[in-house]
Amino acid sequence: MDSKLTPRDILRLRTQEKGLIYIRDALSFYLMDVRVRHNFYNKTIIVLSMSTAFFETLNAEFEWSSSCSRDPDVSQSVVSIIPIAMTTLVAFISTMMKFERISDKMEETTKSIEKCHYAINRQRELVDENSCRSENLNAANLCFREALMHAETLWLSRMDPSTKRKYLKKSDRIHSLFTQKRVDKEIVNLIEHSFKPHKPVSAPTRMYHWWQKQIGTTPPPGSGDGDDEESAI
Repeated sequence: MDSKLTPRDILRLRTQEKGLIYIRDALSFYLMDVRVRHNFYNKTIIVLSMSTAFFETLNAEFEWSSSCSRDPDVSQSVVSIIPIAMTTLVAFISTMMKFERISDKMEETTKSIEKCHYAINRQRELVDENSCRSENLNAANLCFREALMHAETLWLSRMDPSTKRKYLKKSDRIHSLFTQKRVDKEIVNLIEHSFKPHKPVSAPTRMYHWWQKQIGTTPPPGSGDGDDEESAI
């Protein structure tokens, strides 16, 4: 039996939609930078490969190696080294692309963005219809949880904290999810736990907290703390 959504359900669905849009845009910023790096590597490989082929064609056409062997000098070494250096650079860049697993990052990020898109659409459909069955509402909440979990796994497996904060901060500047008033606080707190761009802790701050901890755990002699504890006992 269909039943209309309560204001609480609508607020919850809209908050889930806003949270997914915030996460989706952060992932999109990350994917855009990964694609730029991927394209740069590929274009560099293309240029180096074409330059190597062009140089070797000129070498065969004008017989630079033969002329250099008849009159050996520094140019002979240069003619021999340039193709080797270019081929080595191509191999190095290809190895770096495999080492950074750029293709895997792009594929996994694209899948996470697609999950966010699907979950966003489910939230919007229920709100626009303004009537739903309980199983449809549960399915929308499940889509939200799955998209959230997939994005969280991607952030943890592919990025360090500073990189994660960089892209979350970009998205937060646009959406300001954590400062909005008309949102479901429970959902915002759930998203905030893993996706809020917290300020990094500086080294002096860490040293200060460590020193305060040492002072608190080992009070200086004559401070009277031990007497207070005995009197309390």
